[in-house]
Amino acid sequence: MHMRPQSFRDSGAVTALDRYAKLEAIGQYHDLHEDGPREVVVSFGERSLIIMSLDDHPITHWPLASLRTRDDPSRLPIEIAPEGIEDERLLLDDKEMSAAIAEVCPDLYQPPPGPPRTRRRRFIAGLLLIVGLPVMVALLWPMLPESLADFVTPKREAAFGQALAARMPHVIEPASPPALCIGEDGTAALAALADRLGVASAGGSLLSLSVLDHPAADALLLPGGRVLIFRGLLRAARTPEELAGILAHALGHAEQRDPIRAALDEASLISTARMLFGNITGSALTGETANILLETQFSPEIEAHADAVGLEILAAAGLSSMAKAGFTERLSRQEPPSPYSARHPWTLQRARAAAVADTIGDSPFVPALRDRDWIALGNICDRTRPVEPSGF
Repeated sequence: MHMRPQSFRDSGAVTALDRYAKLEAIGQYHDLHEDGPREVVVSFGERSLIIMSLDDHPITHWPLASLRTRDDPSRLPIEIAPEGIEDERLLLDDKEMSAAIAEVCPDLYQPPPGPPRTRRRRFIAGLLLIVGLPVMVALLWPMLPESLADFVTPKREAAFGQALAARMPHVIEPASPPALCIGEDGTAALAALADRLGVASAGGSLLSLSVLDHPAADALLLPGGRVLIFRGLLRAARTPEELAGILAHALGHAEQRDPIRAALDEASLISTARMLFGNITGSALTGETANILLETQFSPEIEAHADAVGLEILAAAGLSSMAKAGFTERLSRQEPPSPYSARHPWTLQRARAAAVADTIGDSPFVPALRDRDWIALGNICDRTRPVEPSGF
């Protein structure tokens, strides 16, 4: 049995927390980056206040020692927030829960006293901050996106990708968001193409494929390996092998987690914190990230790596890279370039590299899809449904 250290067991705060372990209350959680407040369930952790959605999904944990309020303790409702946090608030109208929080948080109604500092210590600390902070930022900032991405678990990244997929159509066309294409035969054909590619690469990255009813020759790769293919790209691809080349390239990006790295690289400090620890389904975060990914152009080095992984996937699937080479060459000559081509600059050099990398040669050709499945995939948008911002 796990036991808390004796020093904590003997404290009054722990005794009170043990007494309130099963106490729950309904409150209103306000996030200034979201459209409005939402009803939540409030309870106690060992040293934190736990805020969860009504369907039992954790939203945030606030350390009890950090909780502050400016309200009169004798009146309800009471507004609570962690010290130093400006964009989150909890409104409580529950007398028992408010009293419990006051009991376990002795500093709830007063600002914490600052540590005593002499004038000389303040001067030295300030000087070090002014001189050292820019140097630290200059040295560490280039490494932050990659290291921060390691803090995002695959499960959290997949959930973030799903939330972005639901938000993206409303960012692309706010007045008339493109619908999700759900033709049954076309959906089955898309799944068959994913199966042919092996679905997962050697790195374990997965693809989740969907089609949007939009005329642009485009495809969006989102965190968690989620790919939104636009109807226009299906029209631009002349064969299923050409489309397979694009999807294999997307899988190359997914293996390196390029979308989440790009989002962390360009996001604001608040949004970065939310991606790592906070609510990842809020409209402000998904809206900002959607715009980032719509404008992101990967570096030549990142594109080259995604190409290399994609070519390996095609070879493992028994598909020639010549189809990808031909499609890449056509995309490189397109004027003006499609949104997809603008984000993933296709060049004649990349087309030639794909042609040279072909390892299938004279092996028996097995199409990526049967003709009837390819036709069904082209007609996948014959049946559609709207994409709700709250769920994909």
